[in-house]
Formats: sequence, structure tokens, C-alpha cells
Amino acid sequence: MQLSVTATDLRRAGIDCHAPVPVGTSREIVHVRRVDSLSDLASGELGIVEDSFGWLAIVAGAAAAADRLGLVRADRVRLGDVER
Repeated sequence: MQLSVTATDLRRAGIDCHAPVPVGTSREIVHVRRVDSLSDLASGELGIVEDSFGWLAIVAGAAAAADRLGLVRADRVRLGDVER
């Protein structure tokens, strides 16, 4: 699930992207760790990866991250200091 933020954006917002990052949706709040590749994740585990253009994406091992989070197109996702 492509995000419209970079690691630089997270740092500017005071979010340590090397620690688990809180990710909030309208359904739940989860803590997601930064990984180098999908192979770093267990099946169904969520992670944040940086693509070759520097954009961040939420991914899931052997699954679709949007499905894992119960998201549909245009749902909002918040990173960092999230509240329900």
C-alpha cells in the first residue's frame, strides 16, 4: 500500500522510522516495523519498506497490506502519534 510520505517526511515529523511506527486506520492502530524487503516479514506480518524512488509503503508478508488492515480505496491511514 503506497504512502505519500518518505523517510525524510517521517523524520521531520519527529517519527523514528527505525522504531516500530504506529499506523492508524478507522478500524485499528498497529505498530509496524521498518524492513528492507518482504522476505523480512512473517506471513501476514506488516512492515514499512522504502521503494526505489524513496516513497514508503506498508506491506505484508505473503499477503496484501490493505486486506490485512481491512482498508478499501480512499481510506485514510495515519502514521505516528495516532488516536482512534
